[in-house]
Amino acid sequence: MKKPMSQELAALIKQYLAGHKSRSLKGLSKKTAVSYPTLRRILHEGVAPTMESVLPLIQYLCTKDQAVEFLKKYSRFGSWLEHCLQSDQDPMSQQINRFTQDKEKFMIISMAATKNGTTREKVRDLLGSWGETKMEALLEESILKEAGGHITAEMNKIGAFSTDCILAQLKHATEIFDKKNVGTPSAIAGMQTEGVCNEGLRLISAAMQEAEIKVTDIRKKYRGSKTMFAGFIFNVID
Repeated sequence: MKKPMSQELAALIKQYLAGHKSRSLKGLSKKTAVSYPTLRRILHEGVAPTMESVLPLIQYLCTKDQAVEFLKKYSRFGSWLEHCLQSDQDPMSQQINRFTQDKEKFMIISMAATKNGTTREKVRDLLGSWGETKMEALLEESILKEAGGHITAEMNKIGAFSTDCILAQLKHATEIFDKKNVGTPSAIAGMQTEGVCNEGLRLISAAMQEAEIKVTDIRKKYRGSKTMFAGFIFNVID
């Protein structure tokens, strides 16, 4: 019989704290950005947490495979995530998630993750000396590598698992959107709002997950020199 999600998540937290005097709920709260009161409720009261709390917790407390299995057990999201992670993305990198929340670093990492990478000149032309300073920080942290005048980023380090990171990257991609490219293969933009029933919500969610899986598969097969941003967001205001 499957345990309640709150019970299994509480067990993960207890396992993390056990036998480590330097570890605490307050420390875990700082590392995951899940509030201390929320962690206490999950640990002591068996409160069913929201996905907003679950994702950063399992990202920090579990390996990638453990996190996917956890999600598959309690959400359709887990099966979709497993498909997207089958080859070149490793969204468990806390360090990458932190850096990509900075717009300029997000752009530089994205440029470097193309097939041919980027160069100092391209970064300087696009972002000026400030961008070059941020690129140096990424090189120093081994997020980027430089060889033969080319700067590259390993694709298996690029990804987003934390909700905050995903939303930050969507914000960055929106801010740098080039309207001149609309109508060409380089850009597409659309926005839909409507009142729908629960069945409609289910179908829209399934369609968007299917679309993201298809884009992921295409990106893996046709990796090249173009820096491409594809953002997916679906939300309901009750």
